[in-house]
Amino acid sequence: DKINWGFPYHYTVFPLENENDSFDEETLSLAEKVTYSNLDKIESVGSAIGYGHNVTATKSEDPRKITITWTKPYFSSTKDDYTPILWRSESGKNEWEKTDLSIDETDNFIFEPKYNDGTKVNERITPYDFAIVYEDTSSKPNQTYLDDLASKVDENGEPHNKGYAFAIATKAENVTVNGEPGYSEKISWTHWDYSKRARGPKQDATYYVNMKNNNLGAEWINVATYKNDGTIAPSTYKETTIAINGNGVKITPTGLSDDTVHNGLLKVLRDYKHYAQVIVKRVNSEGQEITASFADNEENMYAYREVSHSEFSRIATLPMAIGIRAAVNDQGIKWTGGQSGSATAINPGAGTVSINTYGPGYIRSDVNFTNYKPLLTTKSGIELTFVTVGTSSLFGNTKDVFATYCPKFWKTSSEGNMEIIGPSDINLYSGEIFFSADMYPDSTDKIEVTYKGRTIKLPTKDNCAIPFEGTGWLDDTGEWK
Repeated sequence: DKINWGFPYHYTVFPLENENDSFDEETLSLAEKVTYSNLDKIESVGSAIGYGHNVTATKSEDPRKITITWTKPYFSSTKDDYTPILWRSESGKNEWEKTDLSIDETDNFIFEPKYNDGTKVNERITPYDFAIVYEDTSSKPNQTYLDDLASKVDENGEPHNKGYAFAIATKAENVTVNGEPGYSEKISWTHWDYSKRARGPKQDATYYVNMKNNNLGAEWINVATYKNDGTIAPSTYKETTIAINGNGVKITPTGLSDDTVHNGLLKVLRDYKHYAQVIVKRVNSEGQEITASFADNEENMYAYREVSHSEFSRIATLPMAIGIRAAVNDQGIKWTGGQSGSATAINPGAGTVSINTYGPGYIRSDVNFTNYKPLLTTKSGIELTFVTVGTSSLFGNTKDVFATYCPKFWKTSSEGNMEIIGPSDINLYSGEIFFSADMYPDSTDKIEVTYKGRTIKLPTKDNCAIPFEGTGWLDDTGEWK
């Protein structure tokens, strides 16, 4: 029953004097008439194409890879034109499927597990049994061969052909309210199951749950620690509540209303993404300390949240302010009463901003945005953008128009409906605002943004309407806001 495994079989032809003569295998004699010796001189050796033997797969040796090694079958080891084919089954299920992997330069298979959207299987945390077949067939490998592989186990009782990556499952998501995006976010995880993957972090290892917000800086901020026994210890951060929520932690802005903004862990301004990671380590068999993978694309695991009216007003007017400053400063132009002129922003992102003024005296000023999406420098040092000012215009009467040293509406009265376009993959950060500035010397300084029927008054300073004080770093203080 093992001929098709690829073991070598020895063959010899013995001539018979009579058709009813018999050969005694123990005495190597023919009907007690002839005894044969030196049979190796006349025998041939052959084998089936066969299977790989001594199949061994790595277990938690690498965060993203499983290496599979094996001994070649007899015949295949002498021929270069027989190609090994890797089969796999979720460990213990005996449900085998052929893979399309090719051997690497070391003549081994390297399997890199990922999250499979089609089957909703997270391969990174799934242990697999592996088999090596040297004949391309749609039929699963011989069952006795598979049983033989499964019978050879290590000190933990796991088959040598069972393999898995050093990986954990984590998730960062918005906490919805009645099916709509809410103000809270959640980071959750799955505890290491030693009954499925015996080799992993130490039983008492500490897992660190961290977040990063580009609006605050480049540093990772610890929000919780946990152990595999289910113990979770939330940390603290300003203006933020961090609480245990099932198998994870829930992060919520505190004191947030339509008239306020959040400057804590979930701040939203230049970036809306709040990145998450879960860190746990182990020492592999080579003595190297390795960190478990926690997502396919770790650099882009993030959550997001709903924003208040006041926050959206700032998100919307920030690219407007940057665009006006760019149109003025990049051209090196400063206008005063009695002059006319124009300028167009040089934008490293996309779209344009143009300003046209008409004199003399109090000047008519038009500011035109055309799908303007400037790159904004975050406190972490990364340049990014996530909202676009669509095709929109501001119209107003202006004197001493647009000082060149900061994004200001100087002694101006201007207004207009502005189209704000957010990311296409989430139903947030988009809408139409009505922008209104009234900065004449004989009036009450104000800048207002009306959004979804609610009017938010933004701060002004020194008779100069910064679209909102604290957007960008202030030119006079160098502070980040």
